[in-house]
Amino acid sequence: MRSHRPYLRMAALACLVCLVRPAASGAAGWIYGGNQVSFAAGAVHSRAVAPDGSGGVYVAWNVDSAGTPFESNLRLQRYDAIGNPVWAVGGIIICNAPADQISPALVPDDSGGVLVAWDDRRPPFATAAGIYAQRVGPSGIAMWTTNGVRVAGPRTDFYPTDLAAVTDHQTGMFLAWRDDRSSRDTTSAIWAQRVNWQGTSLWAAGGVIVGLGGAAAAGIAIASDATNGLYLSWDEQYILASGDIRAQRVDFAGSAQWGSDGLVVCNVPGRQSQAAMDGWGALGAVVTWTDERLLNPGIYAQRINVAGTPQWAANGAAVPLTSSNGSPAVRTDGSQAYVSATTNPIQLEKLDSNGAQVWGIDVASIDGTAPKLVSDGSGGVNVVWNAVTGGDDDIYDRRILPSGTPAWVFAFRLNTDNVNNMYSVATTDGAGGIYAAWSDVRTGTDQIYLSRVTVDGMVPALGVERRTPRALLLGPARPQPAHADVQVDLDLPDARQVHASIVDAAGRTVSTLLDGGTIAAGRHALRWDGRDRRGTPVPPGLYFLLVRAPSERASRRIVITR
Repeated sequence: MRSHRPYLRMAALACLVCLVRPAASGAAGWIYGGNQVSFAAGAVHSRAVAPDGSGGVYVAWNVDSAGTPFESNLRLQRYDAIGNPVWAVGGIIICNAPADQISPALVPDDSGGVLVAWDDRRPPFATAAGIYAQRVGPSGIAMWTTNGVRVAGPRTDFYPTDLAAVTDHQTGMFLAWRDDRSSRDTTSAIWAQRVNWQGTSLWAAGGVIVGLGGAAAAGIAIASDATNGLYLSWDEQYILASGDIRAQRVDFAGSAQWGSDGLVVCNVPGRQSQAAMDGWGALGAVVTWTDERLLNPGIYAQRINVAGTPQWAANGAAVPLTSSNGSPAVRTDGSQAYVSATTNPIQLEKLDSNGAQVWGIDVASIDGTAPKLVSDGSGGVNVVWNAVTGGDDDIYDRRILPSGTPAWVFAFRLNTDNVNNMYSVATTDGAGGIYAAWSDVRTGTDQIYLSRVTVDGMVPALGVERRTPRALLLGPARPQPAHADVQVDLDLPDARQVHASIVDAAGRTVSTLLDGGTIAAGRHALRWDGRDRRGTPVPPGLYFLLVRAPSERASRRIVITR
């Protein structure tokens, strides 16, 4: 366990800073609980973050014009690595054209600046509304046309929606969006465009169709491929609560590679939705989604190679997340992929390139909603999620090492207030840690807040480790699979009563490891010899370690082979 003594004095100083610093001062340095980024009178909405390439971060958001309905503007701020706002307090205006500018997306331009794209509702509809983009330099100077360049316009009386953006690795970006092709909103198309560093659209004017739709498409996810092209996935929803997952690959010139309507990733009976995607280098791409198939609902995943051939089980491989409630996330790293979803408690699975489980863990003993996965650059991953604790929605982060062991003893709670902290987004800090932005109403109005967590689980400069002292933690079961002896590490932040047992797949208790007595704080090795309570070796199969403490529970899957 890492010693915290060098940080005691700094922790006290951090608490003092929280008490005396005005919330709207815009003062330099990271604030324990989040730096206030926006200072608007109107409500803030969608937000986006992207690294600046120098250890800092860009934050974009749209804010309502107070007292004016259907009028919101887009703003951008840059923070350096130690928490200084680089530009004026409240950031700079990216677009203040009439009507709404919403749903910003950010992409680093590989030159220290950032590319911004958004959904723009400016009038007149037919000739002005659509998808817009802007490039902003490191000093905060907009480099293209004032209020942005128009990348695409509406095809009907509906606005383009579901905008997504990713780098093209050539100082430009790929964009993808949904465009309804009829006013009945029963037929949609998926469109894409490539924009270079000068603001020029490189593909056909208005974009190219990469998915024909045929239904109400939604949930677009995109990722760069290994040859300066683009992968896409989306939900294709039908009537009667049914829907499929599709995917497409587009080359650098804008030509669809997997047919005019992409390929079907999953079309089993039932509804498939909430597709998420990440590129996987020479391995292709991986797609994960929420699946409501009749026999075995849950989270599923599929790897698709560069040629467009699914590599795992037909219609996807089941990801063994328990009690999942959707919102999957996926992040690849080397030859393996991490998958998480809304679960209770928050869970993470590691899959190999064949779709087999490497390990699965509870990231923490609290629930997790809409997780975000951010690579730590060393084969591990940061899991950022929202959790309801004490009646409020809080934001947490925990870094998980490639072995499945948490890098920190405790999860990191980013906020310190007792209000709901909503709609978090996250990106890398370039050094193994993360930046996260969210909105809350601690000042009485909805504002954007930003925090940084370093690779060591610290607030930088202040040297403060944010901990969740009430959370117990279970490490991965090892070895897996096992012939007999299995060990799982249990970390307790303080002394508490703990009951631990082994149950079989039918829920029958096989062995008791801890009988509910008080266990001291610290790390404890829970060992099971693969035998039942009579000392008989259990048959091969799936078993579970169940750990219960007051107001907490955690579990681990154990596979026994003979």
